[in-house]
Amino acid sequence: MRSFGKSTTALVLLLAALAIGSCIPDRVSWSPDGRHVAFIHPGDFHLWLWDTRNEKPRSLVTQKIYLCRFAADGRLFYSPDVGGKGEIHALQSADWSATAAPADTRLADDITGFYDLSPDGRYLYYAAKNDGRYDFYEINLATDGRRRLLTDATEPIYLRISPDRTRLAYSTGDSLRLFDLDAGTTRSLVTGMDTQDGRGISWPIWIASRRLAYNLLTQKPDLNKASAELIEYDLDGATTKTLCRGLTGLEPASLSPDGRRLLLGIVDENQTYPVTQLATLEIASGAVRFLTAEPFGAGGGRWDPAGRRIAFDTPLTLDETMPSLVRILDPETHRTTILWTNEPERLFATADAQAQAGKTSQAVKSFDGLLKRYPEAPVSDFAVYERTRLALEKGLIKVSEVSAALDRVHNPELREMARKRLQTMP
Repeated sequence: MRSFGKSTTALVLLLAALAIGSCIPDRVSWSPDGRHVAFIHPGDFHLWLWDTRNEKPRSLVTQKIYLCRFAADGRLFYSPDVGGKGEIHALQSADWSATAAPADTRLADDITGFYDLSPDGRYLYYAAKNDGRYDFYEINLATDGRRRLLTDATEPIYLRISPDRTRLAYSTGDSLRLFDLDAGTTRSLVTGMDTQDGRGISWPIWIASRRLAYNLLTQKPDLNKASAELIEYDLDGATTKTLCRGLTGLEPASLSPDGRRLLLGIVDENQTYPVTQLATLEIASGAVRFLTAEPFGAGGGRWDPAGRRIAFDTPLTLDETMPSLVRILDPETHRTTILWTNEPERLFATADAQAQAGKTSQAVKSFDGLLKRYPEAPVSDFAVYERTRLALEKGLIKVSEVSAALDRVHNPELREMARKRLQTMP
């Protein structure tokens, strides 16, 4: 992606987000029919496709990818790392289950930061830097026609088009702005924010045709600390209200297909060792329900088209050397499925499924088999943790033996987190 400007909030947010896939919005995306999940692998950052029916992966793009997103018409958009240039590509396939390579079309090569698609998938919106200013464009994907919408002297952090495609909202760190496509005018909705130490405004999303929600950063964003509040802005009354507190501030919320709930990353302060977990917020009532209890946190969640399943990644981390996994969650059963891409991950997924099914002894043996065959695989660190956790629960080891058992974890941050968590288990 292209480099970002000098806004303190922009640098804090975007360097953190773009440095590691776990904090990137749109790193997992569901196909319109809900049969496939496109995802950026946390290890190599390549683009993969998961078939939810046969639970098998397929490699799509073998270069470093920053963003991926399915459109309503079934095309899959992605942004590759091409030496600092911001490109947008579209993959198209008549049947994503087929083995034939999808057609790949480059749509733009001058984007700055993030982009957005209209709800019907017919239009693409992005900003491009030009002589120190930022031009905002709309591309008609059917005709490939591009028109400039506006020019702003301030760099946008994040932009989103309204459901009716009449307004473009974007954040600049110290303000939230709105461009009216019909009138051709821009106005500031919230402005004058103090961006010192990473504070400011980020991640606007539309929750209705005339209602926005955005993150108000109260301190420098932190993966496992409450750093932001979710604020609603009503265009009709020009009023704001707080929807939720306790957010990390490193990623936007995701609106459910029925428009009633938001999917958020919230620090669960009720845990002995608090980390960020996925939670839903009922917009009308303000009720919060935690969906995950991942030992090292969870984030990047996206609803399936029916609003019944959620794809997400775990753990959230700013350490590129720490392994991470993409999962699909069924909120009703609390069961998760790991989206594996290689043999060590497949073996881990098998052992994890056995553990979820209550087959603890079988899972321990499966984790032992994985660690014997692939002791240096990135996922082996998680295997050591899970094997130790299950052995502790089953009484195979004592709490006093946890530290020694976790010596096989290669990543020092993960090893320290694992020790704190397991040594405080009841």
